[in-house]
Parts: sequence; structure tokens; C-alpha cells
Amino acid sequence: MSDPGRYRIQTVADMTGVSAATLRQWERRYGVPSPDRTESAYRVYSARDVDQIRRMVALGEQGVSPSEASRLVVAEDAAVAREVDTIDPSLGETVLDELDPYFEARRRIIETVEQYDFDGLAAVMRKLLYLGNAVSLFERIIAPTMREIGQRWHDGTLSVAQEHMASEAVGQLMHQLLPLVQPEESDLTAALACMGEDTHSLPLYGVGFRLAQWGYRSMVLGARTPPDAIAAIRANTELTVIGLSITLAPAEMKAQRMVQAYAESAGDVPWMVGGRGARPMAPLVEKAGGLVAPTDAAGLRALMQRLAARRRGQRSG
Repeated sequence: MSDPGRYRIQTVADMTGVSAATLRQWERRYGVPSPDRTESAYRVYSARDVDQIRRMVALGEQGVSPSEASRLVVAEDAAVAREVDTIDPSLGETVLDELDPYFEARRRIIETVEQYDFDGLAAVMRKLLYLGNAVSLFERIIAPTMREIGQRWHDGTLSVAQEHMASEAVGQLMHQLLPLVQPEESDLTAALACMGEDTHSLPLYGVGFRLAQWGYRSMVLGARTPPDAIAAIRANTELTVIGLSITLAPAEMKAQRMVQAYAESAGDVPWMVGGRGARPMAPLVEKAGGLVAPTDAAGLRALMQRLAARRRGQRSG
């Protein structure tokens, strides 16, 4: 089907978190993605190219090598194409999208946002609940869609009103969904919060969904959570771990004061920092007794299992 390229390579790198150099390497080695070229030989990526990249990233986070991930992505797309071949061609070019509910959901969210269609957006949000488990919904629909909306706001092709419209609708869905997927009874509890002035609370729900799969109940404290709030939660709740998120690391002196304040608020509860801003702050976090959250799902799961075993050992000791 027709799916013209519209994103330049640096835009795609920002949208997916995969560097431009890696994108070129994947194209050269594995043929995925396969962007079009302009008359000036610049790469232009389609929405489907971006979707393929995100699926490769998701597989990589599960421990799959890039070569195997590319093979699986190509095989999955070929299977969908074979289904299209069995359908009456008179149905048109939308068939492929409709056979890929994740792609279609992302397209519909952005379409309703572009049109300021609040009712349509609410209807899409309700339908998401039928498309799979919470982790799949977040990682294959919500997170990539919000990254694209954020990028388009940054580029000036969406307004701040449209970005807020999408954020509010997604936030409401995440807030409603998390209690539904958490284990009813568990001795493992996590408090999840944004550090300092960070307002990007959406990733906290993605972590909460994964932790629910691993037997944890999560309390999402949201944006701009001060150390005093962490201390209050820790004093009144039996916590297994405190998870903090930071998108943009502050200047070193401010970061040092901030990390120390959160370390003191955590007390004897293990605490970790994740998000884009975590790596630059890693030496400060580790010096203060904290952990830097692994960026891959397998690594995070192994860490959470160790913390769970430690907690249960303390209780039985």
C-alpha cells in the first residue's frame, strides 16, 4: 500500500530513541527499515518505517538480537500482507492498517487530535482496552504515539492545545487502567514518582504496568513529587522499592542536592532512578546509595526479582 515517507532521519531518531547511526546500520545490515530517498538522496521515513523501528526496539529490550528482531519484524509484516492478499482488493488501501490494530490505533489517536475531535479521541481510548494487555497497549500504542505528538508539537505541526488534549486523554486512561491490572494481593509494593520539577509522569505508568506483571502493586505519585512526599509514603507504607523518574538532568550542583534529598527520603528502602536523565546522574545516584534502573525489560525484571527476594528474606529473618 502507499505509505509515503515524511520524517527525516534525525526526527525518527528523536521519536524512537534509536540514533541516526544505528538506523543507517540497521538499514545496511538487515534491510529494516527501508526508507525512501528524496531527489537529493536524503532518507525519508514513513509511519510504517517508524513502527518497524519501534518493534525492533521492543524486541531488543526483551533480549532479542537486532538481526533476529529484524527477521521477526519482516516475518510479521509478511504475514499481515498475506492476509491482505486473501481480501477483496476493492476494499482499498486501508485494509493493511485495519489488520494491524496497533498501527490503526496510533493513526486514529493522531487523527482525532489533529481535528480537535474530543469525542472521537475518547472513543479511541475506550477501544484500546480491547487490544491487548496493559504493557502492549502502553509500549505499542501510547508511548510511541505520545512521542510522535510531542515531536510534532516541537516541530510546530501540532499546537500546545492539541498536545495537552492528547496528554489529558491518555493520562485519564492510564489512571483508570493501572488499578485494573495490579495483583489483588501482593507483599511487593512500589512507589513511582517524578523527581524535582519533572512533569513527564506518563512513563511511570509504563513501569507500573510491567511491575504488575511481575507481582508488584504500584502507587503512582505523579509529576513534581518532592522528597517530603516520598518520606511520608515510606513512613506510612511498607515499600519494596521507590522508583524515581527524571527526563532532563539538572546542573551538577542542583542534581547533587536533589539526589541527596531523595536518598534521605527513601531511608532504608531501595530506590532507583530511571528516565532519559538518569544516566548523566548515575555517579551521583550510586554514590548516594541508589540504583540506576536498567533500560531493558529483562534487566529491570532481574533487578526487581532480586529486590523481591531481599524483601521477603528480611521478613522471614
